Amino acid sequence: MKFGGSALANPKAILNVVGIINEYQSKQHQLVVVTSALPNVTDDLVAITQKAAELDSETVNAFVERQFELHSTTARKCILIPDVLQKVLMELRETTQELGGILQSVSRLRELTPRSKDFLSSFGERLSTPIVCGAANDSGLIAQWLTGGSSGIVTDDNFGEATPLMDVTIRRVKAKLEPLLDAGRLPIIAGYAASTPNGITTTLGRGGSDYTATIIGSALDADEIILWKDVEGLMTADPIIEPNARLLRRVSYAEASEMAYFGTRAIHPRALEPAIEKKIPIRIRGFSDPTNEGTLITGDAPERRENIVKAVTLVNKVAMITVAGSGMAGLPGVAD
Repeated sequence: MKFGGSALANPKAILNVVGIINEYQSKQHQLVVVTSALPNVTDDLVAITQKAAELDSETVNAFVERQFELHSTTARKCILIPDVLQKVLMELRETTQELGGILQSVSRLRELTPRSKDFLSSFGERLSTPIVCGAANDSGLIAQWLTGGSSGIVTDDNFGEATPLMDVTIRRVKAKLEPLLDAGRLPIIAGYAASTPNGITTTLGRGGSDYTATIIGSALDADEIILWKDVEGLMTADPIIEPNARLLRRVSYAEASEMAYFGTRAIHPRALEPAIEKKIPIRIRGFSDPTNEGTLITGDAPERRENIVKAVTLVNKVAMITVAGSGMAGLPGVAD
């Protein structure tokens, strides 16, 4: 199961997530959970990372303290057992101090590399996941959180849009997570980031927590991958634009891929790839109504309905420029 940032929007939402997890655990399912960052945190990290080489120490310290306050306040409202809360607060303090140290280093060096960008932008999930793990333990579960890299996901070094090396990832994920599951523990994985074979942090692209979930689900041969969203599933159109949009109960991998690549925000475009390889069903569901089964994405051909068009998607903020002129033919670098 993957829970996006909207599902972690506030303490009440996080407790709702824990309730969903408990319901599945009570039915004797073996479950792995993947989490995103709290809302807007990754955007804030990207923004400060882009100007990190120009920051002074005071600005860095203020940013780090804001992040600690946001996450620690959320933790205090989700976790009641003092020992569990204290452990989470210590992890949050250590992680924010590490974040501050990296930002200070970039500021002093006046240099920001793609490798540094990935490392810095991975901190959102590294801060949210201990909170979800603590709330799960507070509810009586036995949970353990890991980063994408420590859970076994290995990628190439294409920083910002890394590609998983599935053969080695499958071996490492099985070796790491299967003993935890067999011992009755609940692994909670920080989404979005992974690591190279040498342990250097990489990211899977924005929205990459979906990708994290399908990579892990594929490696473990899961029965189903559930992506919990702030929408009830894939829709026939964007409900913000078209209020009469309807829920699609079942679509094929091919249809979902087309929708993802051409504007549907409900799923990461590359997230379907690992599931398709193993033919694992993906279900998109809305966390606000867990009783709704949402949209099932499978390899089965969907039923033919009388409506020819299944869905309409839209890519915003795209412009096409036509450059023409009789004097351009034959010029180097210009296509005829």
